Amino acid sequence: MGALKIKVEIEKEIIEQLKGYKRLCGRIKVLERQPVGMGYEVNAFDEDKLQTLHARLKGLPSYMYLNKREQHLETIAHAYLEQYPVGTKSQLQEIKSQHGADADDRKDLKELARRIQKVRDARLGTLRGIDAIHEKEAQLRDLMDERDMISNTLEALGDVNNNYSRLLLHRYIEGKSVDEVASILGIVRKTFDRWRVKAIEEYAILAGMS
Repeated sequence: MGALKIKVEIEKEIIEQLKGYKRLCGRIKVLERQPVGMGYEVNAFDEDKLQTLHARLKGLPSYMYLNKREQHLETIAHAYLEQYPVGTKSQLQEIKSQHGADADDRKDLKELARRIQKVRDARLGTLRGIDAIHEKEAQLRDLMDERDMISNTLEALGDVNNNYSRLLLHRYIEGKSVDEVASILGIVRKTFDRWRVKAIEEYAILAGMS
C-alpha cells in the first residue's frame, strides 16, 4: 500500500503542475513587466545594468551618471555640508537644517531634500531597492525554471509518445473534458483512461519524480 500511496501523491503533484501551467506563465508575464524602481523592469534588468547600478553606488565620478541639474545639486550639497553623513536619514536631517545663503540656494536645498526623501521612500517600498531587484530576479528565474521544466518534460514525453503528451496538454493544461480530449485523440474512454495512467507514469520518469 505504501508504494501505491507514493504513486498517488506523485500523480496528484503532476496534475497540479500541469493545471497550474497557464497561471505560472501569466505570473511570469506580469512579473516581467512589473517595475522595480529606477526606471527598470525585471526583464530589462540584465547583468550590464545591474553592474552599472552597482558601479554608481561604489563611487564612480558623478559626471558619468548625473545630469547637469543633478551635478548642480551635488555642488550645493558639498557647499553646505562639511561632512557627508552616512545614511539618507542623517543626510536629510542635515540638509533640512541648512537655511541657504540666498533664495536660489534655499530652493536648491529644498529640492535636494525632496530627492533624498524620494530615495528613502523608494528604499522603504516593498518593490524598491537593490535587494528587492535581486529578490524579484530570483523569483522570476524560479518561475521560469518551473515553467521550462514542465514544457521540456512534455516535449520529451512527446518524443516518447506524442499521444501521451497531447493527452496531458489538452486535459490538464487546456482544461478540456475527458470526452473532448478523447474526441481530439480519436479514442474511446477506456483507451483514454489507460493512456492517462501511462502518460503520467512516463511524465514522472522524465521529470525525475518517480
